[in-house]
Amino acid sequence: MKSNTKMLGALVSLAFALPAIGNAATNSLYGKIRYSFNSIDDTALATASGNADDDPGSTISGENNASILGFKGNLKESNGLTAFYHIQTAASIDTDGQGDAFNQRFALAGVKGDFGKVTIGRVTTPYKAPGLKNDPFYFTSAGLNLGVENYGLSKLNAGWTDNSIVYNRKFGTFMVDVGLFIDDSTEDEHDFNIGFGYDDGTFSAGLQYLTVGDTRVVANSIADSTATRLYAIYKMDQFKFFGSYETIDPDAADDSSTFIYLAGTYHISDATRAVLSFGTVEDAFTTVNGTPIPLDGSGFTIAAFHKIMKNTEVHALFSDVSGDDDDVAIARDRSVFALGFSYAFSLTQSD
Repeated sequence: MKSNTKMLGALVSLAFALPAIGNAATNSLYGKIRYSFNSIDDTALATASGNADDDPGSTISGENNASILGFKGNLKESNGLTAFYHIQTAASIDTDGQGDAFNQRFALAGVKGDFGKVTIGRVTTPYKAPGLKNDPFYFTSAGLNLGVENYGLSKLNAGWTDNSIVYNRKFGTFMVDVGLFIDDSTEDEHDFNIGFGYDDGTFSAGLQYLTVGDTRVVANSIADSTATRLYAIYKMDQFKFFGSYETIDPDAADDSSTFIYLAGTYHISDATRAVLSFGTVEDAFTTVNGTPIPLDGSGFTIAAFHKIMKNTEVHALFSDVSGDDDDVAIARDRSVFALGFSYAFSLTQSD
């Protein structure tokens, strides 16, 4: 706990000492508190523990939905180049007895200019980015989680990847992404990501392709596998649509896993929006209490979000996942009703 506090103090000092360096520097301290109170019924957890008859998977809980604290900044030079950094930690406002105030999320730095953008460090992969940015329930208790991707998105949409070098470039309305993720073991099984996209401001779409070696450098990946994602985003006035189609093909498996996710957001007013999503999963597995649990099935989430102040938002959601148990003894079924809130804050200093 003391080491976390010392680290936080050092980062704050660094963030606000840097503006004196260079031509034009901007540095920010920011954070977001996200929390929800949930009524959860998770029958896969109950079945895996051998007590499904008494439905012990039902619970009422308070959950931290990925609260964060971060530091970011950039330094613009007269030659057109901009150097940047971004460090983010998880703020454990609900430690469940662990006592850790902060936990690692990501840390990156890079340079951007007319040539594009180069980022190094612990990062979000280009494959993950469309899901992270466009899933309206990413930081809620929807789906099978308590603060990451919703049902219908693969686990490649969560976590951060070490030893990364990522290049992004825009050519008008077209974009290209290239990522190399270095395996620093003696195996030299490096992972690789390439993607292409289009964005005209109203409609955007893209393709991401990922290859993973034996040592699985990319977060939440499967050894010796390939993954392909197609996605599309459409925005018009008060409405936004996001669709994602993923296939993950491990060399050791007979069939590839398929993930489909659709989400729509309608802004009723400047302060209120209604959100609905639907997802399906086929031929995918996870592990619960050491027991393999198939993820196959379908799920939906419906919610309303409302801003009660400029930086404060509340929401109510209902999410239901129904596992496909036709060929297995255990299926993952989960329903949750959640009341949540988020509060964002930031402090910026410019030179």
